[in-house]
Amino acid sequence: MVTLDELKGLSPEAKIKKLKELEEERRKAIEQAEDQIKAAQKELKEAEEELDHQREVVEQIPVPEVGGGSIEELFEGEEAPKEGVETAAQPEAPDQAYIQQLSQTPIEELDNRIDYLRDVQQEFGQLNQDQYQEARNLGYALDRKQEDAKSGKYNPSDAVKEEIYSDKQWLDNLLGTYKQTYR
Repeated sequence: MVTLDELKGLSPEAKIKKLKELEEERRKAIEQAEDQIKAAQKELKEAEEELDHQREVVEQIPVPEVGGGSIEELFEGEEAPKEGVETAAQPEAPDQAYIQQLSQTPIEELDNRIDYLRDVQQEFGQLNQDQYQEARNLGYALDRKQEDAKSGKYNPSDAVKEEIYSDKQWLDNLLGTYKQTYR
């Protein structure tokens, strides 16, 4: 910037030139400040519009009143979901013919199916509905094998008895966990 002392020693043409340069510098500074103000105002307006939109969205969300009512009262008047956790967690009735067929299947094959379900459960943390139903059916088949062994209709070796017992124990644990998680 030019000071008054610097202007005093200059010729009139030089003074005019310096003053015009000073005027141009100040004009540019004012334009920059105005641009910054306009940009800040634009950002402020956008932020206010976004805030207004968020307030409108929040106001549209129904807030249940707090009271001593039950959970059922909170959902009173709402249609029950057609496919929800409750619906999906309900197992199918066991197919007795299929269970009879499974109970006649060699323990090695049942053990392979159970190992597959065990691998799926360990990898994904849960079974899908069909896999869960298969686990139930395998459990029923192992129950039948145990009943047949007790009644003398089936005479497994001690190793097979142990295999049936450990498989049944794992299935019972799995099915118990599944019921606790999904009901």
